Amino acid sequence: DLLYNTLSTCWERFGSAEGPVTRDSYESQDEPVIAVDSSNVPHIAYNYFNSSPGSFAVRYGNRVGGTPWSSVDIEGSSARTVSLAINKDDIPELAYVTDADDTASAAVGNANDATSFTVEDLDTSVVDANVTTTIPIAIDHEGNTWVAYADSDYDVILAKHEDGHPWSSWTINADKTNDAYKPALAIDGKDIYVFYQARDAGATQDAPAYDIFDSSTDAWSGEVIIDADETSGYKGVSSKYATYGNHFGPNRIDFLFADTTTKEVMWSFINLRRMPNKIDNSSDF
Repeated sequence: DLLYNTLSTCWERFGSAEGPVTRDSYESQDEPVIAVDSSNVPHIAYNYFNSSPGSFAVRYGNRVGGTPWSSVDIEGSSARTVSLAINKDDIPELAYVTDADDTASAAVGNANDATSFTVEDLDTSVVDANVTTTIPIAIDHEGNTWVAYADSDYDVILAKHEDGHPWSSWTINADKTNDAYKPALAIDGKDIYVFYQARDAGATQDAPAYDIFDSSTDAWSGEVIIDADETSGYKGVSSKYATYGNHFGPNRIDFLFADTTTKEVMWSFINLRRMPNKIDNSSDF
């Protein structure tokens, strides 16, 4: 069964596990993701498999109004990578890549307590969903939706949906030249931070990296390699960003990446603004 827990950022303690999403013995719930709306209500999405009769689905649920969890099937296909965000109108939005045809799709719910979703296919030829891709979704401060993925040529693609436009209306930004895969997203105003594993040949191959897309000029600032230790075996980069409850979000972006050689998980952050640890008459901002 799927469970979730709540961390108190004040006391830095976890509470008790809550809200089981129950299943039968012949069902599985893989790759779960969670997002919280402005009322502190959890929403989840995951890849569902029923071995009898052998059916797949991208499934969504929430606890709007309390228990039990709702259950809505968005796609009748397996998707090994799913992401979830809550937009400024408290509506759930998802992005995923299907296993069967390697198609990147985005879906938006019909309400906060969504009972149906509108799906738009963004790209029908992306990197193999089972091997090397993620597809993060994030909402900027203006309510626009951003989705990142790697296409079949390992180019990082940014897809943008402007708030208030039909869900079928997306702008594709495909001019980043560095080969990469497994992107992650974080947003600071007009700056769209895309973290990823570099795939360019040489000493930095597979190294964790990031680039910044300026959405006001549609230009990339240039790849930054986070760690280029040739003896390490890196795996993925995960960045922290949320529409609501983005702890320390206005000041810095936290991120993680794994070193498969040392079996360690590395943490670091990018300072966006000065963060004074003491406020007095001599402090400057």
